This record gives sequence, structure tokens and C-alpha cells, in this order.
Amino acid sequence: MKKGKARVAVLGAGIAGLSAAWKLAEAGAEVLVIEKSAQVGGLAGTFSWKGMGLDYGPHKIYTQDAGLRSEVLSLFSPGELLTVPKRSRIRLMGKWFNFPVSPTELMLKMNPAVAARCALSYAKATAKSRLAKPSEESYEAYMIHRFGRSTYRLIFGPYAKKVWGDPRKLSASLGRSRVAVPSLFDLAKRLALGDRGKPEISAKEFYYPRKGILELSKKMAGRVRAAGGKIAFNAKVTELHCEGGKVVRVGYSAGGKRLSFNPTHVVSTIPLADALSLITPKPPEGVLEAAAGLRHRNLILAVLVVGRDRAFQDNWLFFPEEKYIFNRVYEQKGFSKEMVPSGKTAICAEITCWPSDSAWASDSKSICSRVASGLEEAGVIRKGEVSGCGAFRATQAYPIYDSGYEGKASSALGFTDSLQNLYAIGRNGSFNYVGMLDCMDMGIKTAEQIIFSAGRSRWLAKRKSFENYVTVD
Repeated sequence: MKKGKARVAVLGAGIAGLSAAWKLAEAGAEVLVIEKSAQVGGLAGTFSWKGMGLDYGPHKIYTQDAGLRSEVLSLFSPGELLTVPKRSRIRLMGKWFNFPVSPTELMLKMNPAVAARCALSYAKATAKSRLAKPSEESYEAYMIHRFGRSTYRLIFGPYAKKVWGDPRKLSASLGRSRVAVPSLFDLAKRLALGDRGKPEISAKEFYYPRKGILELSKKMAGRVRAAGGKIAFNAKVTELHCEGGKVVRVGYSAGGKRLSFNPTHVVSTIPLADALSLITPKPPEGVLEAAAGLRHRNLILAVLVVGRDRAFQDNWLFFPEEKYIFNRVYEQKGFSKEMVPSGKTAICAEITCWPSDSAWASDSKSICSRVASGLEEAGVIRKGEVSGCGAFRATQAYPIYDSGYEGKASSALGFTDSLQNLYAIGRNGSFNYVGMLDCMDMGIKTAEQIIFSAGRSRWLAKRKSFENYVTVD
């Protein structure tokens, strides 16, 4: 691509947007990234609080794609990335189990009656599937078919309800994308015998930047600028004006000024419904209604400061049981000890909720009190040792794959696909519940689509392939 051949507006400076901008700028495109906040990274970000660096969630740099791994490593100098052994556990019925849960460990440590019910329910589910293919219209049905009703009720159902909502109203697509093993039998076999050339079901180690996950976005932003690209912060997209089936003008405001950019291509990573609402002439009402019907859950991150170097040795802990307000807990020092001063640690608890839930309206003090009580009950912290607490909120953190979302997403993305130079990608941009490095992969492949002037049919196939990512713990 010759310098100036393409003029690309990238909406959003998260992982997907920055990876696309990086590759486009280095290929000679004129790139403008428009970001509504004051920094890059989105939810894959790091913030400072009480002299500590904290991430919005337990992010890890991990991929089984060797090419993508090389792209990530090329951004960092020697010594800037840590190699971190991965360890996680899950709390069930007053006991800790390694995660992923080994059926053998479950049988040995669990109450014998509960273990027997899990084994029997799995046998029943397997027998039923041999007689007739069961319906898998919901997440609940999908998981029961593969793991048995008792194991589902013990682990998968309660956890799904806390993170995403009623499992009976969630799509089976959620199970296919978030669970890396197809059945309890396959899980047991893989844990006992190893992966044997198959894709890993759980990371054994991962990379992590010494100063926080935001460093990944900062590195890509630096590459964008070094190649001549521009990033506009505190900027708001106000219009995507279309003519002849293309976006011909991106209107935005920044620094109190109304500005515009005339692109040859637009890469949008902002929420799908927001992007469609900015398009003029206005899309069909049915398309807008479909996009508006795509739901998200919000995130509350409760942070407790404890006066000791470490509270636990895991990277993160899972809490599926309803008695705990939080669903996952991580310790920032479980990723990099350099982010929190010696002699204290930061325990971060994730609470997922709807905007209408009482938790979202609760004040920070009450949220932290409930988190501290739960962690005390689980033996993670001791009573009275919390010296500071805070609650931080993020909207639209998790796209929700509820029943019927596929049709709504298909309608909304069908319209973006009809605009010949618009590419909707990323977790929120394409309503695709994927991980951080999956978003990076999307961005790089979208840049390649533009760089090599691949046809629109090629793009449609490529975007469809983005639906096949599977999350590996």
C-alpha cells in the first residue's frame, strides 16, 4: 500500500482498534483513531489507585496461534514481559478445587453422595444422547447434555447466572464459545493424559507486562504514532455520513471543535448500537431495533487493600455459589509484584450485574463490606485486616448471548456489511464475546483485508470466522 492510498478512521482505541491502526499505519495508510476517553486500552486497561496499579479484570496474554504470539512479542523489548505460571481454583461447598475441575479430584474431595449424583447424572445424559440427539437451544440444555444435570447445577449453572443471567434464557452459543471442552469425559481424559496435540483446554502459563495490561495498548499506540498515525483523545464521533453505499464522512468533536474526516475505510470498535445510531441517512427502523435489543451486563470491580504481601497464590479464584456477591477474584500481585508496594496487596473482586440491579445502585462502602464478608467466610482474608477499599464501575462490560441474540446481531451486522467500506469488529463493535487477543487477531486481519484490497465477499467470510473463537482459561 502506498502512502496516502487509504485514509482510515478507526473508532475506538481498545485492543481491536489499535491493532488494526498499527498494521494499517505501518502499511502506509493515513490513520486517525478517535477515542472518547483520555487514554487507550478500553477495559483492557490499568488505573492508579492509592499508589497501586490495577487492571480492570484478570487479563492474560495467551494464545495458541504462533503467528499472533509473535506479533505480541514484537511489541515488547526483552525483560518487559513476565512469564507467569497459571494457577486458579474454584470454591465449592466449602472446599477448594483446582480449575479446570478434575473429575477425579471432584470425586475424592466432594461429599460421596454429591460425587455419586454427578457421575450418575453424566451417565444418564450420555445415555440419552445416544438414543436421540437432545435439544441444545439454551446454555442450560447445552451444558446438561455434556456434563450432566448435577454437575451443571453445582458449577456451570450458578456461575452462568451470576455472570450472564438466567441460563435458561441464554443461547447455547455461549457454551460453545466459553467452554473449551465438549464433555465431562473429554475433560477427564485430557487432564489425565494431556492434550496430545489438541488445542490446550487451559493455559499452563501466560505473558504479562511488568507495569500492567495497559502496556500492550500503549505499545501499539506508540507504533501507530511512529508510523504517522494520529490518535484523538476525549473525542466523540457524531456522525457516519453515507453516500453510494459507503461511509464518506466521519464527523467528530474534540477540544470544543466540530471536525470531520473523509475516509476510504472505517473500522468501528464502538458498541454496535451506537455505531448504527450515528449513520446518516438513518438505517431501517428494524435494524436499529435489533441493535438496541442486544444487551450487556455491567461490571463492578471492588478492590480491598490488605496489609500483607500476598493473600493467595493463585492468579484468580472462581466463586459460582450464590452466597457470594462476586463471581471471580484476583490479586494484582498474582500477575506482577511490581504493581503493588511491598507489605500490602490488592484483592480485586468482580461483580457482574444489570444496570437495574440493586448492586449497581449500591454505594462503594456497602459493596466492599459484602465482598469482605464473603472473602472472610471463604478464608481468603482475616476479619479486620482490610485497610482500604474502593468500588469501580464499567458499563457494557459483557455482551450477553441471550435467546434470540443471533437474529438481532445478524440484522445489525448485515447492515454494517452492506456499507462497502465499514468494518465492525471487536467485542462490542461486532457483539462478539471474545478475549483480548482474539480482538487483536480481529484487528490485524481487518487491517490485512484493507491493505490487500480483498473483496467484500472475502470480508464477509473473514468476519464470519471471527465467531469461531473459543475461550481458554
